[in-house]
Amino acid sequence: METPILTMQNADLTLRSAARADRARVLQHLEGGGAVTLDLSRTDVMSDSYADELFGVLAHYFGTRWVLERVVIQGAHDMVLRTIAAAIVHRAKLRTARRATRSMRKRAALTLQH
Repeated sequence: METPILTMQNADLTLRSAARADRARVLQHLEGGGAVTLDLSRTDVMSDSYADELFGVLAHYFGTRWVLERVVIQGAHDMVLRTIAAAIVHRAKLRTARRATRSMRKRAALTLQH
C-alpha cells in the first residue's frame, strides 16, 4: 500500500480551526490503517496552537508512538519540527499526569474506606 502524501499549502499554519480541518483530513487517510505523509516543505511558520490542535490532539487520543509511526513529516524546517515535537511532548505529559491523578484518587478512596 502506498502512503498518501498531504501537502500543506499555506506558508503560515497558525489557526487552530485550520488545524482541526487538517487533522480531519489526516484521520480520513488513516482510517484504513497504514500511514500518511505530511509535506510541510511550503510551511515557513507553524504556531504552537496549530501544532497542538493537529499533532498534540492526535497524540492525546492515540498516543505518541501511534503518531510517530503513522504520521510521517516531510520537508519541514527545524523550527517547525521543534514546534511539532513540543506539542506532542506536552500532550504526552498531560496524558501521563491524568493517569497518575486517577490512580492516586483510586488509592486515596481505598484508604478512606478502611
